[in-house]
Amino acid sequence: MANVLLTTRCNLKCPYCFAQEKLADGQRVSMALKDVEKVINFLSRSNHPFFRAMGGEPTLHPDFPSILEMALKHGMRVDVLSNATWPESYNDLFRRTSPRRVVFLLNIDQPGRYAPPVWQRIQNNLEALADRGTVTLSFNVFEKEPKDEYVLELAQKYRIDKIRMSLSLPVLGANNACLKLEDYKQMTPFIVDFVRRAQQRGVQVCMDNAVPLCMFTYEQAGELLLKKVIDLERNMSCRPVIDIGPDLRVWCCFCLSKMWNRHLDEFQNLEEIYDYYRRALALYQSRLYPLDECQTCAWRESWNCQGGCLTHTVLKHGELPLDPIAVEPDVPAWKDDAVLAMPDGVVMRRYDIPEESFAVVNQASGLELEVDASFKPLLTDLQGHYSAREIVDRFVGNGGSNASSPSPVEMMAQSALRKGADELLQALVQQGFLIERTPV
Repeated sequence: MANVLLTTRCNLKCPYCFAQEKLADGQRVSMALKDVEKVINFLSRSNHPFFRAMGGEPTLHPDFPSILEMALKHGMRVDVLSNATWPESYNDLFRRTSPRRVVFLLNIDQPGRYAPPVWQRIQNNLEALADRGTVTLSFNVFEKEPKDEYVLELAQKYRIDKIRMSLSLPVLGANNACLKLEDYKQMTPFIVDFVRRAQQRGVQVCMDNAVPLCMFTYEQAGELLLKKVIDLERNMSCRPVIDIGPDLRVWCCFCLSKMWNRHLDEFQNLEEIYDYYRRALALYQSRLYPLDECQTCAWRESWNCQGGCLTHTVLKHGELPLDPIAVEPDVPAWKDDAVLAMPDGVVMRRYDIPEESFAVVNQASGLELEVDASFKPLLTDLQGHYSAREIVDRFVGNGGSNASSPSPVEMMAQSALRKGADELLQALVQQGFLIERTPV
């Protein structure tokens, strides 16, 4: 996952804001259009078909409509991470785009925190997005007695069926409002009750970020796992979430944005950035923990739970320096004999308007990767029966010549097919749509 910080401008002051460290200096900077294009090319080169626009408030970028169009023309899906206060004139722009191409994650606080005209604009914008089916509300829990009914009412009123719940996290170098790790256990009755009330209204709740599973009883954890509120892959430990700032500085997650900053120009593709920050996170993961009881916790031993957001661990043990690391060339994310398969909860869907296409969908997170129809034979082989190399060979064989001595043109075509198949598998693995199994 990669987020693009289009601007540090924001028109609100949320007490729990995770971007506070990057906004604290008071400067209001927007990414130049030439740098936006540079980022889009970088993501395209990395087989990352998502442009996640965030801020600050991304719609405050003076060229936001042009940026949206630019990303769409590059075949990307645009995720707008917003506070829903954009000018109402933008709603016509959104209406003219497919819900599959522009999706929304909307961070909306309780009504009493807004001036009446702002709250009215938020409601007007929500009404304009109603029934798109690709809108998620973000609900941040940062108080011991959260006010939550408003978010369920918004979901029901504007026909939104997904809520992302986040326990607000500490940000290094900032003083944002958040819960102490020691207070998490007393929040579990609220979380379970909220999930049940949301389910009664037909709303799916997913928890974001790493959470310490010891905060739940086994019964509570079992219920939340079965309801796909928590996920053993998504919520056990931190994975690199790449943020790209307006000046093209790169960091790993806003909570850790004070540490290990680099520049986009230092990397050839997104996988190199992932690799760099995997090594950075490894300074702590499976070595240091936020609480003493983590050392003997059954959840850590069974599921590699890291004890919640890594920031808690950094606050306890201090910031560990990362020596400069030479970035290695991009290599396949699997071994040639590894068996690749879609895990439970990942499915393939077919669309036929405006033309036939296929998508790989993670039903729990809602993440969707659209794939050209020409790759259908490859997708149908991702059932755990073939190794990665066999999948590619079968795909190239289906699309290539059967001649024993292919012509130079046919050899070029086969090479292009193989490259496309390798790149698609790489993207599917990186985005968590495929898992690697040991050959039997």
